[in-house]
Amino acid sequence: MAKKRKIQIPVTKIIKIAVVFIVFYAFFGLYKALWDNYKINQQIKNLELDVAVLEVKNTELKNLIVYLETDSYKEKQARERFGLAKRGETVLVISGQEAQEFAAKEKRGEEPKTNQELWGDYFFGKL
Repeated sequence: MAKKRKIQIPVTKIIKIAVVFIVFYAFFGLYKALWDNYKINQQIKNLELDVAVLEVKNTELKNLIVYLETDSYKEKQARERFGLAKRGETVLVISGQEAQEFAAKEKRGEEPKTNQELWGDYFFGKL
């Protein structure tokens, strides 16, 4: 019968291989920790930007609330919605073709005619 030969690996070779695996594992762990740190910092920057945007919106909404609670806003809404007027004021209602033309110009973003142009149209007719 043939004897089985034992393969002898020197202890120093085993230590070298173990050191290589340990170093590789350490570098891999370091790389993963650095990558996670980078991703977390990016998330922090994005969240800080979101916070800044929300603070600006919050300030705008607070200013809008203050404006909506003012007497001038309430008066304006009462005039527009309900046709109310102060004592001694006369409410003038424009109807017909002129009102439709004015509304159409506002929708298109055109500038309304100046007072001088309106008087010119009145005295000399539309040219």
